[in-house]
Formats: sequence, structure tokens, C-alpha cells
Amino acid sequence: MTGIRYVETASMRRLATRLNQCSTDLQLVARRLSGFEEAPEVEGISRAMHEAARTVLRKASAAERDDAFKAAPIRPSPIAIGPLPTLDDLIAANGRLIWEELWRVVDELNRLSSLGIVGGPMMSGLQDDYDTLALLAGMDVVYFAVEPSSAPGTRSGGAGYRAAVWLGPPNADHVVVMIPGMKTTTRSWLEHNVPDGRRLQETAAELAESHGLGTVAVVPLLTYEPPQTILDAPLAHFWREGSCDTANVLDTLPLERRHVTGWGHSYGAAVLGATSAISRPFDDLIMVGAAGTGTESLDELGVDADHLHVAINWNDPIRLVPNDYHGVNPAALPHSPVPTSPATDFDPWKAIVGLPWFLLDGLPDHDYLDDPVAMRAFAAISVGLDDPGP
Repeated sequence: MTGIRYVETASMRRLATRLNQCSTDLQLVARRLSGFEEAPEVEGISRAMHEAARTVLRKASAAERDDAFKAAPIRPSPIAIGPLPTLDDLIAANGRLIWEELWRVVDELNRLSSLGIVGGPMMSGLQDDYDTLALLAGMDVVYFAVEPSSAPGTRSGGAGYRAAVWLGPPNADHVVVMIPGMKTTTRSWLEHNVPDGRRLQETAAELAESHGLGTVAVVPLLTYEPPQTILDAPLAHFWREGSCDTANVLDTLPLERRHVTGWGHSYGAAVLGATSAISRPFDDLIMVGAAGTGTESLDELGVDADHLHVAINWNDPIRLVPNDYHGVNPAALPHSPVPTSPATDFDPWKAIVGLPWFLLDGLPDHDYLDDPVAMRAFAAISVGLDDPGP
């Protein structure tokens, strides 16, 4: 793409978004065709459209970073995809998808009950799916998708679902996008990360109001498959693929003319950094307890040192993760440090012998949203304040 620069590569991003939406719709069609010979073909088309969306997004990102592309003359875009949906449109459309999936799970529960099956892993998994969808149905969901490989009841914790929730006023001046780390399932995200997002929204809204800085919304999202075990933790494909999907989702949200902050915890920081490198939607980045940025430099992140905020306790066990797995460590880049409370209840011996990786997200020094000092600092950054005050 040299010689001609279109008005904006947003057209390509919108095309990728539409491809992803069609992919999700075809997933639901394939589920309805379960048992028919056409089902595998429809699911194959769904996967192909999903991969095509990723390809289009990568090409748009590469074009935007190409010097020859930047210097080329501007021509009108030949791709006319139409305007993006409003926030109300997104909530209504995704609400319909959730209810459709909920009834699909109910039908499967009824079918198994009619066969006399009242227990076992399948019934337990379906009940997990039902409980997860019931929670989502009561929220302002701006993105919902079913993983192509996820059949009803086959994965615990509603792990086959991806979602993003809007917390706060629809016309907020400041928006915080929150990406969780490893060991997160859809159910645990709803029960822990979304309430954490609500606390951040309330804290930031209070600060913004006291300083006359407008209103705040927080968007906790789970748009990638987090690694669940220590064996998966070193693998990069989770954040590489997840960043494309996350960028696609963010491109559907009405984030223009707002102050947008990206917040990523642990493994989620690599997803955040790689997403920022692809789509550049963020004014500020907050990387919390992170081992890597998903990039190789500050330039790739698209923010300067004053707008890269890093929170890491001196005894956070994430420090022991080798830096070359997930891009450069954010603490090794020029950055603005985030104040935290002194870490407590930490046994240094755990950091030397037998570190319990499987408990990583439960250690006191790795869960920063329970730290009132860090929480207030996150809120201040979210509304553009250098100092939250007392």
C-alpha cells in the first residue's frame, strides 16, 4: 500500500468488524444445524471469516506504520462500509445474541433431562453456561461472542464466551478499557473483574466530579482466551491472537473524542500492549503486575513515557517471569510509575523455592485493585490527573 493513502484505514477496520460479526452469526447458525451434514461446512466458513478479519486488521495496522504509506497523497477510500453502530445499538444487538444462546442452553438442559440425565460433567457445564449467560443478560453488554470450538456444556466457567460490558454513562468523557490476566474464565471475570471495574468507575467518577473533569465509564472486557495453567503461561499465541480480536472489538465502540485509558493486568498487559500497537486507541496505558508489553519498544505502544504507567510491587512474583516471553518488560521502558501500598503478607521463600504459579492471581502483592493507593492512582490517570490528592 504505497503511493495512495486513503482518507483513513478505519474502513479496513470496519470491514474486519463486519467479518467478525458475520463469523459470530454463522457460529449460531452452525449450532442450529447441529446433526445436519451442512453444520461442519458452515462452521468452517465462520472460522475462515474470523481469520480473514484478523488478516485485514493486520494489513491496516502495517499500512499505518509504513513511512511510504504515511507520506503518500490522500485519496478517498474505496471501501464504504457505513457508519458504526451506536452504543444503544450494540447493547440491543448483543442482548439478543445472549438471549438466543441462553435459550439454546435451556433447550439442551431440557433435552438431557428428558433422557433422564440429571448429573455429570455435561449437566454441570450447561448449568455453568446458564448461570454465566444469566449474569450477562442483566448487564449492558457491548460485545458478545461464542468461541467456534465451544459446544454447550463442554467447558466450565462459561469459558467459551467472550464479552465486554459498559459501566457508566454512555456519553462519558473518559473511558477505561480493562483487560484481565491469566486464569480468568468468563464466570470469574463476571464475578470479580466486572465488580472491580465498577469500583474503579465509581472512584474515578468521584475524582472527575470533584475536579470538574466530566464523566467516566469503564469497559471490562474478556475478548481473548487467557492461559489457565503454568504450562500455558509462557505461550505468546494467547496475546497475539487476543490482541487482534480485542482491537476489532474496540473498533466497534464509540471511543472517538474521548480520553481513553487502557488497563492491563498480568498477562493481560501483553494483550493491551499488542492491541495498542495494532489500533492505537489509547491516550494512556496502565500496565499492572506485568512481565511484558507484547511489543519490543515504547514507540510500538503508541504512547510516550509520560503516558505509560507501570505498577509493580518490589516483591510481586511476576518479576521472576523471563522477559523474552511476552515482549519487553514495561518496567524496563521509560515510564511513569504508579504508587502502591507496601506489599504485605508475602513470604520471600515462595519467590525462591517452589513459587506457586497456579496461585499467582491470588497472591496479595499481585492483586492491585484491592490496594486503595493504587486504585486511587488508577482513577486519577483515568481522568487525566497527575495527582489524585488526599
